[in-house]
Amino acid sequence: MDKLISWMISAIIVMAIMFWLNPDLMGSSRDDTDRISQAFQAKKSNIVVEVGGEVAANLPDIEDNAVYQQFILQLNNNHLVIVSHNTDLSPPVPVGPGSHVRVRGEYDWTPEGGLIHWTHSDPSGVREGGWIETHGDRYD
Repeated sequence: MDKLISWMISAIIVMAIMFWLNPDLMGSSRDDTDRISQAFQAKKSNIVVEVGGEVAANLPDIEDNAVYQQFILQLNNNHLVIVSHNTDLSPPVPVGPGSHVRVRGEYDWTPEGGLIHWTHSDPSGVREGGWIETHGDRYD
């Protein structure tokens, strides 16, 4: 009985360490919606955020040294941001109006509500990359 208890305690400790080292194992629950609202009010940029919301509209792709898929994301507090996803570094994301997504990237202020970009892995491996999740799939 004592060995069983020791084994169970060891297993719990190992699992706790795994989740602490890699929180993505539990799924992401971070929500920076309020940080985006505050950054918008203060006209701040270069803020790494993770948010969820609903795609309000797809926008035409743009080309600026790379191809960027763009869509308008309505956050849970109704704030609108543009998501600009580099499809030269990550596959296009199959989203349309009404799609629910989670996005991790860098927020930059714009007068229209802001822009979230850097939604892909860092090809040089220097910085932590971003991603877009929808329909149970992650695009990074």
